[in-house]
Amino acid sequence: MPQPTMTAPLTGCVTIDSNAPDGYLGNARAGNPTAGANTNTEAAVENWLAQQAAHPTWTTASLVGHGASGIIETGSAQNQNINLANQATWTPLLQRLQGKFTSLYLYGAAVGAGEEGALLLFTIARAAGAAVYGPTGVIYCNSHGDFVLESGAVWQMATPNTRPAPIEPPQLSERPAEGGTSGPGVQAGQATAQTQTQTSWDQPPQAPGEPGCNVTRA
Repeated sequence: MPQPTMTAPLTGCVTIDSNAPDGYLGNARAGNPTAGANTNTEAAVENWLAQQAAHPTWTTASLVGHGASGIIETGSAQNQNINLANQATWTPLLQRLQGKFTSLYLYGAAVGAGEEGALLLFTIARAAGAAVYGPTGVIYCNSHGDFVLESGAVWQMATPNTRPAPIEPPQLSERPAEGGTSGPGVQAGQATAQTQTQTSWDQPPQAPGEPGCNVTRA
């Protein structure tokens, strides 16, 4: 199965959260000017299907949005995301992808990290009938639209028949961590991380681009 593309433009069918202004999403758009724009999960699926209908040989699909362990956003409005708590909403939508794609790539920070990330990828894979990939740490996008994972992060992968073993995020100051309230690095509240991840940097890192998570600076 082809690994996720890290340089612009992304291959295959591509859709990007249209929330703006946003550094990460804006950089991704700069590198993929013909990508679809989505405000919710249904729009993302419609974009993929329209692109695949126009290009029947394209068998991979990419979604760019902010993320955290076990969640990726598909729009800026409340509850516009894909996570385990709202799978009754998105499962019928992703089932429309069956037979269309071999691989789905989720470009959002830490989407595939930990137990929740592994389970989310597996649940999506079963719904879509495709292999699903998500990062186990922060993902950045530079002004050219190129992506890079934080040091120590990898792409977690699930298939419809294989639930992967969990991979914890790197133990680095850059990573989003659910439930934290103080200390070095990134902290994200548990409830917030379940919907729209908000992270706070005690010391801004030397980042290679804009991070794929919503950020405030303490």
